Amino acid sequence: MTDVKQLQEKYVNYQMMEKQLQAAQEQLQKMDQQILELKSITSDVKGISTTETNKELLVPMSGGIFVKAKLDDNQKFLVNVGSSVVVEKDVKQTTELLNAQVREIESLRMEVLSQFHQLVQKSQDAEQELKELVEKVENV
Repeated sequence: MTDVKQLQEKYVNYQMMEKQLQAAQEQLQKMDQQILELKSITSDVKGISTTETNKELLVPMSGGIFVKAKLDDNQKFLVNVGSSVVVEKDVKQTTELLNAQVREIESLRMEVLSQFHQLVQKSQDAEQELKELVEKVENV
């Protein structure tokens, strides 16, 4: 195979690695955001559990729209467990569920981060090979 053809193939592979790196970075950012949201919800659950009952609250609907509501029970939460099934859970069960979700995402994040670091190393190696091939082709 000619040096030019080899250079072209390695460059295409390098570009694919860069796209994979970008996708992994985006995935890590989404996971970080999910973890932050779950931790915020956990904090909110604990906050609601210490709020006095029969107190009027503003409940967010969407995009800056709120509805007034009265808190009847500060110890029970309705939790969607999948397939549109909602079950009642107490504060401890709800926070345990949220913490389990955080741990699961953190574990997946560690796997993606490990793959990301491996890909960074491969990308750096490929970049070095490309530089060497470019020099070789330019000197011919």
